[in-house]
Amino acid sequence: MTSGRGGVAYAIDSHCHLGRFFEDPTRGVARIEEMRRGGMTACIAAVIGDRSVIGMSDRGLRLLREPAPGELFDGAARDLDALWEACRRGGTSPAAIVTDIERLRETGGVIVAAIEGLDCLEGRVERVAHFHDRGVRVMQLVHYRINELGDIQTEPPRHGGLTAFGREVVEECARLGILVDVAHATFETVKGVVGLVDKPIILSHSILGDRHPRCIDDDHARLVASTGGMIGAWATRLAVDDFDDYIDNIVRLTDAVGADHVGIGTDMDAVRAPVYDDYSAFYVIPDALRTRGMAWTDIEKISGGNFMRVFAAAVG
Repeated sequence: MTSGRGGVAYAIDSHCHLGRFFEDPTRGVARIEEMRRGGMTACIAAVIGDRSVIGMSDRGLRLLREPAPGELFDGAARDLDALWEACRRGGTSPAAIVTDIERLRETGGVIVAAIEGLDCLEGRVERVAHFHDRGVRVMQLVHYRINELGDIQTEPPRHGGLTAFGREVVEECARLGILVDVAHATFETVKGVVGLVDKPIILSHSILGDRHPRCIDDDHARLVASTGGMIGAWATRLAVDDFDDYIDNIVRLTDAVGADHVGIGTDMDAVRAPVYDDYSAFYVIPDALRTRGMAWTDIEKISGGNFMRVFAAAVG
């Protein structure tokens, strides 16, 4: 039933960094060309909202210094320019609504713009509309710096969950038609988001387990699924042994929340020790799930159908 390219209707990565386009747009072009070779429908490419102030430490990625006023907003704006330049050079157009993905899917390499960590808002809710006007359609609330919106998985809690400003931002995302991403957020922060929304949310890149603070348990996954949302399976040796273990974890996640609530979220070009990092061979994921005995209808959902459903519900 599968073809050499996986044979799925949609092949979508719910979280990536597109060749680290923010360092060099030509690297983004190379990933776009790779997407086309592999029959990829789209990827959600993220600008990093706290990029200039985080870095590696003996405890992994974390805040290294406090930002100067305006630094994070200006940095995100420049990186968004670099993403659009990569799209221009790669001969693709950014997708703002689900029909854009449908219209452009035959040419492949469709990009949906995201921000990972809304530190770049710098406490100003009106900047949600600014970035929406610039084409961003997925907003991840927190990253590796404890910002004004809520607590993160990799540091001790400071806010006790979602803050009042975080609630304002979530409500503004709903008003404008922006998909809310709760990756990196603590369970309590996610609970605060779920209590506000009437549309699906995503957790774009995580995985079941306890090897890394960024892993989640069944209850965390079910909380996201309760909105009609989706968890993108994170492809890293920080959390799984190898590619086979990654596929096994996707099956376990599907058993925990149902096939309607699972997707692929590689974190490509940012994650350390990836177990999958080649869009031209995306077919290996659906083919491996088929080998595990998963129904083809469920594989189609996980490979990209679920993201399309959630994106349509949240964005239009």
